[in-house]
Amino acid sequence: MTNVDPLAGARALAVQHKAEMFIEAGLMLDDAQMFDRFGYTSEGLAEMRERAEVLALDHKDGWFYPALQFNGDGSLIHRLAEYLAFFRLDGPWVVLDKLLAGPDLHGITILQAMQQKRDDVLDLELAQIQGDGFS
Repeated sequence: MTNVDPLAGARALAVQHKAEMFIEAGLMLDDAQMFDRFGYTSEGLAEMRERAEVLALDHKDGWFYPALQFNGDGSLIHRLAEYLAFFRLDGPWVVLDKLLAGPDLHGITILQAMQQKRDDVLDLELAQIQGDGFS
């Protein structure tokens, strides 16, 4: 009898999906680049990761921060902190997946809604996620 992992296929798909999202997210910043651009120290970033205050992806040899989450001054884009808090237990890859998922009924992605400060779309999306699909 062979030991076949019944979840091997699903795990392989998850690895592939993460790799695709990593590429789709565009520019990724490491700790040194976060310091150079925004002045964040490695210690400060570790605290922010622990408190889910920044979208940080544990990928291969370290932590990477998708640049798409930041305004020019290093602050998070509109309402991203709310999504990070809401999906804290699900993890950063789930947040990235939500941000990059194809356009919904509003014709734009969640990331685009954040960039455009479309609170109507973001409010409805969070209400649906929380189980109030009729908001």
